[in-house]
Amino acid sequence: MLTHPPVCMVAPLGRVMLRTPVLGLGALTAAPAIYAAARGHRDLSFAVTLATIVGAASFALAFDDPAEASLTACPTGRSVRRSMRAGLISISVAGAWVLVAASAHHADYSLEPWRIRLVEAAAAAAISLAFAAAAARHGSTTPGVGAVVATVLTLAVGSGLALRIPWLPQLGNPHHDGRWLTVIAIALTAAYWWSRDPASRGLPLGRAHSPGGAAVQGARRASPTRRY
Repeated sequence: MLTHPPVCMVAPLGRVMLRTPVLGLGALTAAPAIYAAARGHRDLSFAVTLATIVGAASFALAFDDPAEASLTACPTGRSVRRSMRAGLISISVAGAWVLVAASAHHADYSLEPWRIRLVEAAAAAAISLAFAAAAARHGSTTPGVGAVVATVLTLAVGSGLALRIPWLPQLGNPHHDGRWLTVIAIALTAAYWWSRDPASRGLPLGRAHSPGGAAVQGARRASPTRRY
């Protein structure tokens, strides 16, 4: 049982994730709400919005793979490793949001409507995954932190520009669900496109950027056992 690829990776992935900013981002997610509630503030809207963005954007750290070289003996695909890291990140995010909810309860601040929180969180997560996938595509082994920062800046600037550009989505606006869903669809498409395995068969982008990709494709075409 311990030799099953996903199982044998839990321990090394856990050690690696502890060396990444996962716990720090979890603390940053909860800290503004805790501070505001402790100071007696009743309006936690800014703290909750920041917690929504940072917490959701933390999933970009799933693309951080500094231990990839040490995991070659465990034949598990890249997507499986990223999914396992996302599971570990979700534990930190969930713990941070428990503290946010407790702070909101202490301050008598309502977190509803949850629909807005969930849509904005999904948008932040999708945008951060797109940024991380693009950085990883270009060779970065730790694209997560940069993706989190880029996501926070993108949403903050975009929300500010929404005051001037009417078709941009704005954080906290209950009437912009459709716009956020469009952002989610575009960001997830970009994340999927940039996270494709360069060694996969039939991917022009992989043939163009992977070392020896053209030679491998040429060998496949010339192989007498190639199936059509």
